[in-house]
Amino acid sequence: LTAMIPDERRNTLSFGECCLIRISAQQASALAIIIQELTTNSFKHGAMRCPEGTIRIAWENQPAAPRVVQFHWQEHFAPTHPPQSDPEGGVGLTLIEGFARSDLRGTCTFVNASGSWSCTLAVHLEPIPERFMLHNAPPQ
Repeated sequence: LTAMIPDERRNTLSFGECCLIRISAQQASALAIIIQELTTNSFKHGAMRCPEGTIRIAWENQPAAPRVVQFHWQEHFAPTHPPQSDPEGGVGLTLIEGFARSDLRGTCTFVNASGSWSCTLAVHLEPIPERFMLHNAPPQ
């Protein structure tokens, strides 16, 4: 992700609570497309349009459902640069919702609040066949 953010803006990106997870190649591809779309949207319409904007990313396992990971993307805006978006959402948000439902077998929630915008994904991790496991990878 940091490769998509220019050097002079990397201090605007922070990571919250994160855990190691195993994810299938198909789900990793879908998640990469979603992150690319969120990043692009942020530069076009969101927090990355202004120097004061920030993005915070976190993900966590759900104790009651260890195969479910919550992925959180939250943007904070400067008061002078509120988000520029269509209240109905655009093609990018539809793409994110589609990948969340199909490839990630989960849900997607967007929240537009005063001074912030967020996307939360509930990802239902697919089991990974033993032959694809790395010997030093964390347990599922």
